[in-house]
Amino acid sequence: MRTCFLIGIAILFGCGQETRLKGDGGSGGPGPGGNNDGFVNNGPSFGAQCNGTPTTLSGFIKAPNGLDPISNGFAYVPVSMGTFPPGVSCDLCGAPVDGAAVSATSGADGGFMLDLSALPPTAQVSFTVNKGRFRRNTMVDITPCADNPIGAPHTVLPGKPGTGDDLPRIAVSTGVKDQLDVVLNAMGLDQDMGFDCFENRTSTSQSLMTPCGMRLGAQGTPPQLTDLLKNPTQLAQYNILFISCARGKWKTLSAADQAAIAANLKAWAEQGGRVFATDNAYDYLAQAFPADAMFMNGDTTVDAANVGVGSVQMPATYSGKINDPALAAWLTAVSAIPSGATTIPLAGYLTQWSVVQSVPTTTVDVVDATDAQVQSGTMTLTGSYPQTIKFDVTPAGATQACGRAIFSSYHTLDAMTMIDATALTAQERILEYLMFEAGACIGPIS
Repeated sequence: MRTCFLIGIAILFGCGQETRLKGDGGSGGPGPGGNNDGFVNNGPSFGAQCNGTPTTLSGFIKAPNGLDPISNGFAYVPVSMGTFPPGVSCDLCGAPVDGAAVSATSGADGGFMLDLSALPPTAQVSFTVNKGRFRRNTMVDITPCADNPIGAPHTVLPGKPGTGDDLPRIAVSTGVKDQLDVVLNAMGLDQDMGFDCFENRTSTSQSLMTPCGMRLGAQGTPPQLTDLLKNPTQLAQYNILFISCARGKWKTLSAADQAAIAANLKAWAEQGGRVFATDNAYDYLAQAFPADAMFMNGDTTVDAANVGVGSVQMPATYSGKINDPALAAWLTAVSAIPSGATTIPLAGYLTQWSVVQSVPTTTVDVVDATDAQVQSGTMTLTGSYPQTIKFDVTPAGATQACGRAIFSSYHTLDAMTMIDATALTAQERILEYLMFEAGACIGPIS
């Protein structure tokens, strides 16, 4: 249970309440502009004490690795701390679990500034940073009538559970040419406590010196992703699922297992689950969400979209176009692209990568490959094809989305060993950004 705190005279708030408080922003933190839910100031304030000179709190929200900025995260002074519901839930931007006296949304560089002038003068304030279910709460010393710059640990999102720290329950599967756990680890998620690992390769003869590879390799009978996805009760314990590219895996499943997994994924996402799949793992999304993307040669035939042309020995490189301005700004902030750039080289394409042919207007086309090559019968076609897409999942008959799905045709570059954030390539940086976006709160349907 969190420690109760006192703001001002005779303003006492309860602890550990599970009620969701009205707010303007993400699950766990109010959004732009802040709100005063539950906050009453009938006494002196920093502003009055300082004769109008601002008292501010500033810093940069960072990923758990302490290096990479968090875009569109929340920084705030809470007046109540709620508890995230266990397991999958509909985490909406308009219904955060915390109430806040003042809040701010971080920029592409993670920067924020809170104006504390309206708050009662105190030597310390309770301070929270969060992005989705990543949340850290600490106490911060305040000098009145001045800016109070703060850094680690106050502004760093947690990489594992702990006192004052929360994070989503994450499942990640192994792949063949793709190991998403490598990116999660580079982001700063603890390799033992930050996520759970599941095997999803058709052959485990190749040793993986990655967090999941080493963990699963040490187990006699490692947990299988198929078993997780066939068990809706077990799946409901997780908030985010990362499915690394594993060529041919879906085809090995029986028709009954394919149908059950597709149905379970859809139901889980409708409840608020977030799924991120790459390349040849596209069938998991194509079968569960056929209306949200049209894959090459249709969605119903297994592996039919695996017609992208690359190379057997030297993977192909395409020219990527970034369609999301927020992503471009963040890539600039981490020095992955020059300021003002909207293109990026996309590498590592082997023959038979999975091709998205088109998407409806309800699906966001995040990144395109403008010179991608695909095989159509005996012809090789060159054109612009979506490479990264994102869509929110709305339950049938509902007006509010609860879940989210992200797909990327490109992935990690044969990352078979652990790496740190400084070694991530530009396209792996996109995956890092999208991994946090996968777990972000869901806003109103526009």
